[in-house]
Amino acid sequence: MAGAQWRNRVILDRHKLKTVVLALLLWGGVAQGQAGSIFLTTVDQLELEALMHTFSQDKVEQILGGGADHLDADDRRAAAVLVSIGAISTSDLQHPDEAADKLSTFAGIINAQHPALVGRLGNVVDLLRPKNVLDYDRSEHGNQLRAVLRDLLTEGVITGYDLRQKGVYEDVPGTHKFIYSHSSWDHLRQLMALLQGEGVRGWVYVTPKISGYLYRPGWGQPPEKVVILTTGVRVIQDQEFATLFVFDSAEDQARFHELVLRYAKKDAQDSKTVLEDAWWQPFYYTLSKSEALADFQQISLVVLSSKGQEATLTVLKEKTREVVDALRGRGWATQVEQVWVNPAFFRFLEGGSN
Repeated sequence: MAGAQWRNRVILDRHKLKTVVLALLLWGGVAQGQAGSIFLTTVDQLELEALMHTFSQDKVEQILGGGADHLDADDRRAAAVLVSIGAISTSDLQHPDEAADKLSTFAGIINAQHPALVGRLGNVVDLLRPKNVLDYDRSEHGNQLRAVLRDLLTEGVITGYDLRQKGVYEDVPGTHKFIYSHSSWDHLRQLMALLQGEGVRGWVYVTPKISGYLYRPGWGQPPEKVVILTTGVRVIQDQEFATLFVFDSAEDQARFHELVLRYAKKDAQDSKTVLEDAWWQPFYYTLSKSEALADFQQISLVVLSSKGQEATLTVLKEKTREVVDALRGRGWATQVEQVWVNPAFFRFLEGGSN
């Protein structure tokens, strides 16, 4: 499915479900006994009616227990289907507003058939399969754009860049998100297994990207992939991937941050208690900051667009104007977004190495 087609489809599907859900809540109120149709609506959206009718009363009771006594028989059966596939938990049945948000996101993600979707946290079989979602051929074609970005690195205007498919994560449903960058598939597999074991729930998308960024002397012996530019500046150029995590809740998102700091951030050369290929300064950011992410810092994300590709530049707010001015007249569409980045990467932008 072409990119424009799946983006349009997810917008329509999600808006359709959200409209129905909100109408139900407004028409019937938010009392638990009046919001049961949310579950039937979602079952219909996911085309699971036939499956629902296979659920016996005993099976429904086994799945739900006493957690949905306020629902009628049909609604209980629909809710049991949604719990069994992981769309919601039994505790969500007591909170119709939260259930509506989760079901809207779940149905939107499933119906979108996004090409970068890998699977759902909690399904370790899908998430630990060999990397078969990373095709760098398209990213490697941006040689003109990469030349401009390398010039900016040489001139000291920027500290790094990412080059990836244009708009790849636009319109993905969900509120609590991180885009997490890395170059090691082993690291990502271990991180996803860690998250599952710690009970963090959400969705995982992976898309390839080409990256270039300054190498900090405090990181130790430079790896082979370090390139020395004409000015003597050392730059790491590598094939990486941008992993989009769409978490079920703000608590899951905050828990992810805690686990990265504890297990996925390198603090010593000989560290034995971190995941494979952990970075000194992990890189992940979000478009919206919650109270649980109080230590995150706002920066500018400067986005250059070139045909089917885009380059994203992470820039300190006070240096944004300098970067935009340096790009003026080079022929690429430029826009500036505000995002919140984790503290370790913010220190990298300021010139630190840990």
